[in-house]
Parts: sequence; structure tokens; C-alpha cells
Amino acid sequence: MGGIGKTTLAKMVCYNEKIKTHFIDGIAWITLGQSIDDSKIVEIQRKLIGCLEGDSSDVKSILDGENILRS
Repeated sequence: MGGIGKTTLAKMVCYNEKIKTHFIDGIAWITLGQSIDDSKIVEIQRKLIGCLEGDSSDVKSILDGENILRS
């Protein structure tokens, strides 16, 4: 449902000083949209891993991407 403040709330959390000190490596803001399939999520994970200077060649599934990003 649009216009109820989801994005505003998420931004408030991301910019909160207590949150920022907990996630000292940073917070990534990624826009996914309303309808997204698994292949698009894997593509976004690969891009994020690349931005973090990691090797995204092993990302074949969402779970692969989760594991790499978690580590």
C-alpha cells in the first residue's frame, strides 16, 4: 500500500545514530520494487557483492548470495 510511510520509516532507521554505530561497516539502501523475481534478486546480490569488493562469480541462487553477504 503506497503512501503510508514505509520508505520514510526505513530511512529513519538507516540514518539513526544508534543503528549506524551498530552496523559499523555501513548500510546498503537497495530499491527492489513491488514485483521482483529470483533472478533479479540474484543480480542485485551480485552487484552488491561487487561493490563490497567481493567475488560474485559463485552466486547462482539467492541462498548463495545470502551466504556470501552474511560472511
